[in-house]
Amino acid sequence: LYRRAVAANPQSFEAHVELGLLLARQGKDSEARPELAAATQLDPGVAGAEAKARAWRALAQIDRAINPADASNDLLEALKLSTETPADALLAAELADQSGQPDAAEQAYRRILAKDANSAPASAGLAHLLIARKQYPEAETLLRAARDHAPGDEALTAQLATVLAA
Repeated sequence: LYRRAVAANPQSFEAHVELGLLLARQGKDSEARPELAAATQLDPGVAGAEAKARAWRALAQIDRAINPADASNDLLEALKLSTETPADALLAAELADQSGQPDAAEQAYRRILAKDANSAPASAGLAHLLIARKQYPEAETLLRAARDHAPGDEALTAQLATVLAA
């Protein structure tokens, strides 16, 4: 249906973005990316800036695996159109870490934890950086507190085991 809508009107923002989001949900990133990229270049019309920001965010998620720099730029474009979400802050931290910017990643993770001390993904990300720096006591404290709030989180448990074995 969406493919037909794109074929019928290649200038339709909504058709491109909905097709791109559908393909991304189906794990067809190589097909989703061009649709989302096309959507970001079109006028969103009545869908508005928030819908265009959603397209940029989806593009950032696709680009994160293949090109963290592009993903960062995609995320910045989304933030020009809407306010930052906790998921945006987490993605920015992860992208900084992937891009070899551990100090920026640490700052981003700490900003997230300052707003939400129970964020297991932020705790895991910060712990990863602390372990890499061999800052085991701080990592242990962080991970024990995080596990109190998410006792079933296997990633936190594995990281704590790594710290205790170090």
